[in-house]
Amino acid sequence: VGQPLFQRKFIPASLYDNPYLIQDDKYEASLSSLPEMQRRQLLEGDWSIVEGAAFAEFRPNYHVVKPFKVPEGWRKFRSCDFGYSTFSAVHWYAIDPDNRLYVYRELYVSKRTGRELASMVLEAERGEKITYGVLDSSVWAMRGQSGPSIAEEMISHGCSWRPSDRSQGSRVAGKNRLHQLLKVDEVYGKPGIMFFDTCRQIISDLPMIPMDPKGGEDIDDRYSSDHTYDSIRYGIMSRPQANSLNLLSSPTYKSSYTPADPAFGY
Repeated sequence: VGQPLFQRKFIPASLYDNPYLIQDDKYEASLSSLPEMQRRQLLEGDWSIVEGAAFAEFRPNYHVVKPFKVPEGWRKFRSCDFGYSTFSAVHWYAIDPDNRLYVYRELYVSKRTGRELASMVLEAERGEKITYGVLDSSVWAMRGQSGPSIAEEMISHGCSWRPSDRSQGSRVAGKNRLHQLLKVDEVYGKPGIMFFDTCRQIISDLPMIPMDPKGGEDIDDRYSSDHTYDSIRYGIMSRPQANSLNLLSSPTYKSSYTPADPAFGY
């Protein structure tokens, strides 16, 4: 009672795993001419792609890596999309010497107040040097009839943040930036952003996010499980673009961000 009747295990395979079919050049050419989704499924054995996905370039074999010890010299920062009745998503990033981003930690929780989430964030990164954090700017306005906002509560608790960009066009700009980072560099064979396999929620969400069915540049606005995506979008848009060098780690780089209130950090 209560035990499954059947057990199933998915074993991924591609055309290249079949020593007989791979000898048939015409069969391979036929699969190569299929639309992208079918080609990836039948030729490459990649069944993670979903029809109508906004980020069809996401591939676990390129973008997901086993965790490793982040070197001391790599700059780190974090991002957050806050939600109480829904979910709060927090992500931590490390920048390698080639300016590649590694999302090395994820926190995904619900029913946590700003102060409770701040405690969890600080506990998770204890002993680390986190350069800065970027938080959904709307959280600065999320307050009751009186008292500090949720963002101010988190900052006063010792968990510092700065507001995310919510200017006109920022959502589409963030989506386009993620497309750029997901592209695999032809020289190095690596994308501009990679995820530790322990960041399970964003890895699960990215292939499922639908594109706008009306043909717009943003994702489908009816898609509600966008908390991890929004967090990642805030994070990648919070830092300058560079082709190869890690400008943020350069001794000549000076941040243009100056908080108006040093106590609250914004």
